[in-house]
Amino acid sequence: MIDVLKHISRWFLLVLLQIIVFNRIGFYSLFNPFIYIFFILMLPLATPRSLLLILAFITGLTVDVFSNTGGLHAFASTLIAFVRPFWIQIAIPRSNYDDLSNIKLKEVEFGQFIAYSSVILLLHHFVLYLTESLAWGDLLLIIGKAIINTLISLLAIIAFRYFDLSSSKKA
Repeated sequence: MIDVLKHISRWFLLVLLQIIVFNRIGFYSLFNPFIYIFFILMLPLATPRSLLLILAFITGLTVDVFSNTGGLHAFASTLIAFVRPFWIQIAIPRSNYDDLSNIKLKEVEFGQFIAYSSVILLLHHFVLYLTESLAWGDLLLIIGKAIINTLISLLAIIAFRYFDLSSSKKA
């Protein structure tokens, strides 16, 4: 029950920060970190796929409603939730752990977490910007924005993971 409350509070905090703070950051609409994805990244590995998809959709839709983006975040978030279980099997090899479904992402090595989260972030950003543009002619700009914002979001997510780990060590 404590884990459920922790995930609910994490969701609320990240979505609130995304809407109030991070959506206001922008430099010619090139730099916009999406930290709400940290919620999807940090869900337990044993989360049922249907629940994972529903939570990702609701998270993205909430950001869409307050950002007036018409479903772009809901689509991109649902897509990364769909890809997440497959990517976890690649990014976090089973040989390192007896039972992958029983570990928490906090227990995963830092390098594996970076590999796991950077690809998920890049996919999210690429799909988001491609859907926003709806033009393959802007592909270089889309790729550039996706890479830049993936790096910025990754730095923010690493900071959030650090604070998340340090708060759990105190408890």
